[in-house]
Amino acid sequence: MSHSKKLIFISQHKYVTYLLQETGKTACKPLSNPIDSNLKLGNADDSVAMDKEIYQRLVGKLICLSHTRPDIAFKL
Repeated sequence: MSHSKKLIFISQHKYVTYLLQETGKTACKPLSNPIDSNLKLGNADDSVAMDKEIYQRLVGKLICLSHTRPDIAFKL
């Protein structure tokens, strides 16, 4: 957060940077649409298992971020 006599600017930059560091994604580059819209999801029996608690914590943080940054939550 930064401010002057007439303006207060609130930013989530520090939170997003922390989130990227925590997940090891600091080298990722932004894209306008990071997933193919025609992709069909299915079962991946041979995929690497992820810790359920870590996944749930990450999803919770992303939900919090999307509530505070509507431009991230809804992108055309």
